[in-house]
Amino acid sequence: MTERKSLVSRFFSTLRLRIKSIGISQTPIDKEILQGKTIQVYWFLLTHEDASIREIQRALHYASPGTVTYQLSKLETAGVVTKDLENDKYRIKSEIKSGILGFYVRIGYRMIPRFSLYLILFLFGIICFAFVAIDRGDTFISDPFNWIILFILISGIFAFIFESIRIWRMRP
Repeated sequence: MTERKSLVSRFFSTLRLRIKSIGISQTPIDKEILQGKTIQVYWFLLTHEDASIREIQRALHYASPGTVTYQLSKLETAGVVTKDLENDKYRIKSEIKSGILGFYVRIGYRMIPRFSLYLILFLFGIICFAFVAIDRGDTFISDPFNWIILFILISGIFAFIFESIRIWRMRP
């Protein structure tokens, strides 16, 4: 019985560790690596399925392909990017969630500020509040507690709009 509990406990702790590490780089990434042109190249690869050196150079308006090659070699050494030898294209091997990248959620090949998802939640709250207010009528609207809820929802919407715009302007 004790062995069974130990096995179940080990299984769940391993499962928890694997879930935590999904899509996160296993190698520590220096802050010096993910800055400047390197983070721009990494961002480009995050928002595209794969890309060649020339495609990245043209999209980011770099003067020479050597600049892109150098940035890609830094990312490849860090274990974040891998090169497909068949078509000479690079792709993301694992995601990094540090620095400015921690404020974004990747959905497909789109990077969305995390605060935008919270904004959607608060907008849904306002819509639900409006439906309940219409359904219940004057007694619902005259209750001061409901005004506090409405104030919190509206404040949250404005705060998350502000934060989403601020984070979007900071993107690489």
